[in-house]
Amino acid sequence: MKHVQSNMNRKSGKNAGKTKPILRLPFGAPAKGWKKFIKSTAGNMSIMFAASAVPLIGFAGVAVEYTQYSRVRTNMLEALDSAGLAISQKALEQGYDTANLTTQQKSFLKKFGRDFFETNFTNLNMIQNYSLDFDITPTTVTPRVQGQMNTGMLRVLGYNQFNMSANTEITLAGTGKLELALVLDVTGSMNFCPSSSSYSYCSGTKRIDVLNTAVDNMLDTLIGTSSTAVNNDVKIGIVPFNAQVNVGADNTGVMDWMDTNAEAYYHGYNFVHMVGKDDVDFNTKVNHFDLYDSNSDMNWQGCVEARPYPLDEFDTVAGAATQSSLINSYNNNPLSTSEMESSTVNTINSAFNDAPTPLLSTSELTKAVNSKFVPFFWPDEPESGWRDCNTGTYYYIFDCPTSEGWSSSYSNSEFIDDSDYVSNSSSYYSSWTYHTRYRDLVRHFRANIADSVGSSDSYPLVNDPDVLQYATRLEWDMSGDWYDEEFRLRQAYVGQWDSSSQTYKGKYDTGVDLWNYSNGLQGYGPNTDCNAPIQPLTSARADLDTAMTKLKPHGSTNTSLGAIWGWRILSDIAPFSEGVDPNSTEGAKWSKAMVLMTDGSNTFSDYDTHNFSYYTPYGYGNQNRLNLNYDDDRSNGIRDYDIDNRHAEEFDNKTVRICARMRAQGIKIYTVGFAISSGSRAEQILKACASSLDDYYLAENSDQLQSAFTSITDNLVNLYVSQ
Repeated sequence: MKHVQSNMNRKSGKNAGKTKPILRLPFGAPAKGWKKFIKSTAGNMSIMFAASAVPLIGFAGVAVEYTQYSRVRTNMLEALDSAGLAISQKALEQGYDTANLTTQQKSFLKKFGRDFFETNFTNLNMIQNYSLDFDITPTTVTPRVQGQMNTGMLRVLGYNQFNMSANTEITLAGTGKLELALVLDVTGSMNFCPSSSSYSYCSGTKRIDVLNTAVDNMLDTLIGTSSTAVNNDVKIGIVPFNAQVNVGADNTGVMDWMDTNAEAYYHGYNFVHMVGKDDVDFNTKVNHFDLYDSNSDMNWQGCVEARPYPLDEFDTVAGAATQSSLINSYNNNPLSTSEMESSTVNTINSAFNDAPTPLLSTSELTKAVNSKFVPFFWPDEPESGWRDCNTGTYYYIFDCPTSEGWSSSYSNSEFIDDSDYVSNSSSYYSSWTYHTRYRDLVRHFRANIADSVGSSDSYPLVNDPDVLQYATRLEWDMSGDWYDEEFRLRQAYVGQWDSSSQTYKGKYDTGVDLWNYSNGLQGYGPNTDCNAPIQPLTSARADLDTAMTKLKPHGSTNTSLGAIWGWRILSDIAPFSEGVDPNSTEGAKWSKAMVLMTDGSNTFSDYDTHNFSYYTPYGYGNQNRLNLNYDDDRSNGIRDYDIDNRHAEEFDNKTVRICARMRAQGIKIYTVGFAISSGSRAEQILKACASSLDDYYLAENSDQLQSAFTSITDNLVNLYVSQ
């Protein structure tokens, strides 16, 4: 809505009707009566009083009068907006063809709008020479009010009235165009019964089934009931999210904004590049795409790592350098207090106040390569915990680094059978060739890093600078507990680079177990828990129906990843560019909105392993990519047990910050909490994320979820969508 700002007019003598800046009021020419008083010679006190009273009264007048003026004007503008919206709604209710309104229909709507305005403008009695009219076109209604408000104390300075004239423009209901992002939770709990909080799968109708029905009904209204329906006034995209988001490996142009050359800071961060039996090149990054290419059974399915913080919270062009000013605004709240509900002010402000300092330097973050996306690759995690750890006596050589700190929680350890590249009698390889590469890598580490080594072992390349450099780059703590670092180095082994085939030989080219869950999602392997791909904005019902059939609940929750990708699919810039440019002539015709639905709280799966967590879009917990200031405290176990809580709280804050930035860009946000607890932290975050409290919905069961989506649909239709 656009408002025309009013100003204050002075109506006295030759300056009548001219605009005078309000800050100069105390210093303006005095009225005729004051001039006569100042010239009086009846007494010095009169002269002194006159000299001091004029500016004093002027300053006091500005404070008092402007406060009242602001209050009345705010009331007037709100009533003006409401009247315009009321006319829009009434035209829809009456079934009027807004492109062909009759004279009688226009008169009816104008009278309705006038009555609505006068009912809501409670300070109407303070306006002089009041007039109101409505310009109604096929697509807009423009209320125009004229009048003046008399001043009080400022009359002594010759300022008699405020000009209160203003207008606002409202898009008529059913005449706008809409781009909508449906950001939908597809975590494991969506397999629960709709109103159950128990951690067990439902044998009947599941939450995901209820969600499908709710979305289906929404599409009936916004696109059309036919499976082949197309509505060119509406574009809808779908972002399924759990702890990951799948950008779509088959999406056209996806490789244009992927880091295909392994240049981004965190690309290959979990791996080491070997070029020979005794040559570990720590200066060359392992390209995740090369790992996928190393085995014909492995294909990238479309999930990506998050960009380095705070790039993970902004919609910026993928593949272009980022402005340092944007990066440095990571903790700047773009919303003013007037744009925030009173009950959410603290939540939103805290999200920005508690934003962590970026771990990477601004100069690093501004690089174009770091605005690109890195393909998700969950490493094979060594099998450990029950085999004897030794240096060659037993069947498995260098299997687990130490008997201390072992765990069965390495969820991807079954991805590759260690015996295929570790055992000296592997059936997969007929010689020691690949075994010795892995063996010598571990020996390099022990010779250069470890506090103590077995006296019977022989270690080549003592004081190898490459190994030391690798340890420095990953900020390893060499003061003790070296077995953690040795474990991570073993996990980082990918085999030896074969330049002729441009693949790695010796680990990831061996037999792989890409075991799937019952719903088809990968349970072991590099794409573990990677869910259905994003459906970019489309006007075709068939595309959206197909996307919804691919949702397969599994995994944990990260609403911030869902929210940022919801923003990105509404955008007109890479990585997705199907959205209209809001600053263009065409963009002015379109509104943008997002629906964020979740049935749980944000989590981060921390486990008692050397990695401290599962592999996530933010790497492993031990890497602390979000700079959350937790410690590797060994006194009570392998890792800081607060890692999960700190990450979950930061994901909450990320969600709020992302939503605030979207709202500042004019994107309408609706949030739905499905089967979450009233008053919970999850609800608090969803309320703070929504454009207003009226745009947040708590759905405790199936009927309420249906009702929430119906209400959102009605709101979208009434305000934006052609029918």
